[in-house]
Amino acid sequence: MKIFKNIGNKQGMYRIGFTVCILIMSLIVVSLTENSNQTQTQHADVDNSKPVINSGINDDDIDKIVSNMQPNENLIQHVESKPFIFEEADDTSFAPPVCGKILKQFSDNLPLYSKTMDDWRIHVGVDILCPLGTDVFSAADGLVADIGYDMNFGNYITVESNQFSCRYASVEANELITTGTKVSMGQKLGTLADSCVSEICDEPHLHFEMKKDGLHVDPSEYILFE
Repeated sequence: MKIFKNIGNKQGMYRIGFTVCILIMSLIVVSLTENSNQTQTQHADVDNSKPVINSGINDDDIDKIVSNMQPNENLIQHVESKPFIFEEADDTSFAPPVCGKILKQFSDNLPLYSKTMDDWRIHVGVDILCPLGTDVFSAADGLVADIGYDMNFGNYITVESNQFSCRYASVEANELITTGTKVSMGQKLGTLADSCVSEICDEPHLHFEMKKDGLHVDPSEYILFE
């Protein structure tokens, strides 16, 4: 062969060496190409396998889990047998003693002007507009504790209801209403008069006071007036 004939001279040796180098480089390139393809194939296999997760839970296990999540009937019956009930601190109910708008609001710390006395003073009740002779009714169930006369507010009736007491000023008591009489909410106590000397210059009205545990409170916090 021609290759072997050229072995005897230097030029032939160079050619042989050059050919061997070319063959070796070709083999290296082929080898690197194959390794790269294998690596890409492995990565592709790994990516495709990500969504597939074997949790080890079969359909029977899922049914057991769902059945255990069902509500406990005994527990439900126990809870429903004891419903939550809101208990008020005081069960006393109130209603307006007369129908009318508020002429003067309750004010136990800020003095209000008095036309009759021509001065500024606190007002521990509410004045409810209504004509003379208007029927005055009990604002709550209770017991008539006192019927009397006051220099400032004239004839009055006091009714006690649990921890509350209500005072109706400038009222002529009904003949059937006496001290110790039990009254119901809405029961007539008497009629409005003009005996409230300290407020005689104001329009006719009922002066109505409320106390809770012996202290004056704003009736508007317990009764819805017009």
